[in-house]
Amino acid sequence: MKTIKQPEITQKELNKIIAYHNDVEKYGYKPWNTIRQSHTYGQGQEILNRFNDRTIHLYSRGERQLFVLLEAMPNVIDIKEQFPLPLNETLDLASELNIKHPGAYKERFEHDGIIPAKTMTSDLVVTFRLANNEEKVVVYSFKYQQSLDYLANPRTANRAWDKLKLEREYWQREEIEWVLMTEQCYSPIYIYNLEYLRECFEYPELLDVSEEFYQLFIKTFRQYDDKYAVYTLRNILEKVSDELNMDLFHAQALFQKAAYFKDLKIDLFQEIELFRPLIANPVEVKYAA
Repeated sequence: MKTIKQPEITQKELNKIIAYHNDVEKYGYKPWNTIRQSHTYGQGQEILNRFNDRTIHLYSRGERQLFVLLEAMPNVIDIKEQFPLPLNETLDLASELNIKHPGAYKERFEHDGIIPAKTMTSDLVVTFRLANNEEKVVVYSFKYQQSLDYLANPRTANRAWDKLKLEREYWQREEIEWVLMTEQCYSPIYIYNLEYLRECFEYPELLDVSEEFYQLFIKTFRQYDDKYAVYTLRNILEKVSDELNMDLFHAQALFQKAAYFKDLKIDLFQEIELFRPLIANPVEVKYAA
């Protein structure tokens, strides 16, 4: 087998790595690249992280869907996106596995023919709080199913799998679980509903109510459990808002929060719309870390 010539670490990349770690130490975590620095061709997504109000930078709609799915898991306490891997270690792995390491191949003419090695990243590094109160980190990588299909595009798929092998090998040697996800791993309706429900976090002032009032809202909403198939969601919200003397939009925000955190048992595998009836008795979602 022919030995693959690997790209090399340039001073430019070293300077970027040093500056990045200095910023993280000073200001806290940030992604290796932001949407504006990437070449996502309109696929880039920015979303507010409800854990710490930090803007999350995601490279595709698929990554956003995965983020929304993970964010809603009750035992997730932190998510870091576009997490950089140590360049010297991934280069060594690439040589060991004889896989071409990511590099800026178009920039070789600017470096006397030397191909600059580029820092690899993992899409989402997720911290879970376990039942025993210990923490566990799991790394998730997202790829569209078509990009992994050798029959659809052999060259693209082969390159995608090579980079995934490098990433997986790095995390396995760190004894950290690594998971590959595609859009086929979750229900699009479930994600659609989570996107709607999490809108309430954009209005923290509406969620800033006493625990007593929040529980009163839930109790009042539950009075209409047997009317889910008769009334639309808007009908119920109108009745609840009238009874509690609150604005309809405020009532909707509290409903979104309650459904998001499963304080109201709504079937999230059926589309939630204001002008549709609700469905109770949900399919229970099992979470694992």
